[in-house]
Amino acid sequence: MKTSFFLKRRFQVLGFIIFFMILILFNIGNVFQPVRSLVLTISSPFLLSLTSFFSHTSKSFNVLFSLSDIRKMNEDLFWENKSLEARIAELEYTRSENEELRRQLDFKKQSERDVTSARIISYGDPGSEDWLIIDKGETSGIQKGMAVLANASVLIGKIEEVYAHSSRIQLLTSKESVVSVRVAKTRTEGVVRGRYGLGLQLDMVLSTETLSKGDVLVTSEIGSKFPSGIFVGVVQDIRMSEDGLAQRANVDQGVSFHKMEVVWVDKTL
Repeated sequence: MKTSFFLKRRFQVLGFIIFFMILILFNIGNVFQPVRSLVLTISSPFLLSLTSFFSHTSKSFNVLFSLSDIRKMNEDLFWENKSLEARIAELEYTRSENEELRRQLDFKKQSERDVTSARIISYGDPGSEDWLIIDKGETSGIQKGMAVLANASVLIGKIEEVYAHSSRIQLLTSKESVVSVRVAKTRTEGVVRGRYGLGLQLDMVLSTETLSKGDVLVTSEIGSKFPSGIFVGVVQDIRMSEDGLAQRANVDQGVSFHKMEVVWVDKTL
């Protein structure tokens, strides 16, 4: 019966206890001062532990929130940095294109040759520097045999095949390429051959002729397929042929074909 009574009245009993504790804690009218002091003395270690627990918990949450904020900031900075890098790359590309256009305009103003610029749309096989495809052909007045220039003045090949809107260039580095040249300073004659896409070699320079490293080679009017006086390259690494009758040398053009975007076609035939 007693148990049933307390079960039925448990909310009233609980409310009375809470009300009584409030009176003790707030000590209304100082009536419960002795009891209040006793309760506080007994519960103070528990209250201190509880306070310390909540303090550490609060600090832990603050640290967690701080780490989350830092991660979010780092992520935002990462993407902001990527955006800036992309913008810088875009500006660099635009600047490079503007410089190339400026070179083209300056060269066209200064040159007495009938030249036209064309964009490279295809390169030779990987590891080979034998040919290029450009975006101009018969409709632009391109003809087979025309000289092709890089960097405004360096002979790099000739037009080998012509289509309606494109052309195939045989580079000087092709094994099938042979060009008559002379040393600009001494007029010493020779020929430049392609080395299977691996560079150029000067050949057939008589052993009695003067040839020095650093000599500038240009196209010759003797037996040449190209207009005379076009820059071909610079002499490097001179050596004698096996029979000792001729001098040979590597030729440096200072051109990287796979980095080029624009070439010039000399329409002078």
